[in-house]
Amino acid sequence: MAKRPYIAFFVGDWLKDPAIKKCSPATRGIWFDFLCDMHESQSGGVLACNRDILCQIGRCSRAELDAALSELAKTRAAEVSERAGVVTLVNRRMKREADLQEVRSDSGSKGISKRLANADSDYEAEVSGEEWLRSPEFVAAWEQWQAHRRELRKPLTPIARLQQIRQLKMWGKTRAMAAIEFSIRNGWQGIFEPTGNPTTARRSDPNI
Repeated sequence: MAKRPYIAFFVGDWLKDPAIKKCSPATRGIWFDFLCDMHESQSGGVLACNRDILCQIGRCSRAELDAALSELAKTRAAEVSERAGVVTLVNRRMKREADLQEVRSDSGSKGISKRLANADSDYEAEVSGEEWLRSPEFVAAWEQWQAHRRELRKPLTPIARLQQIRQLKMWGKTRAMAAIEFSIRNGWQGIFEPTGNPTTARRSDPNI
């Protein structure tokens, strides 16, 4: 995912947050630097470093950092924990948004996979439902068409393949094979019959 050049900073939430209000100006400044680092590193609202590195990120002294971590933990402005010398700070809002984005991305990927799987299944159903689509003559022509698309570096996607086989099925064997031969001969990306105005058809074809 590309990094956005800006941070989604909600001024009203920052000013009204009772936990932030309880922090000193120094702590608020250090915490804001931490938030910027979380955004830049795309860490999902989590910052985990040793105290020396945190001093660099927060542009503060060790004493200022210790005081800030204590205040952030005490006011619960942030989730603060430490283990084996590594301090982990969590901004709850940024983490929620990152988790939600991950869920949406995963759902989108699953949705695409499901559509492709359905397209393959529907394609098999279309072919099995029409005997001439399985004939040696048509199978050879159809394979030649798919090879032609690969040569054009435009291989058929499962969805495009399904749409085209449905169109050919509507035309019938004779018209379908004539259209495939005609389209290959003209070097087209879409399948068109010899009749009509192929130039107009090419412009409107979604597979081009």
